[in-house]
Amino acid sequence: MFQRNQIDSLFEELDAAFRNEPDYERLLRDAHLGIALTDAGRALTPEIDSRIVALLDKHASNSS
Repeated sequence: MFQRNQIDSLFEELDAAFRNEPDYERLLRDAHLGIALTDAGRALTPEIDSRIVALLDKHASNSS
């Protein structure tokens, strides 16, 4: 399960890296969905952007 500090770090990195991308809103949605699926123990759907999958993997394994 994602902890608050992991979620905060994920969204800070997402914002810094992709805030000016035209698909930023979709990336935010994908991040929220990915966190929910991960916390529920479900597989990520193929529709979730690979950039978000990489952030989810990074921040899920980073406990600090």
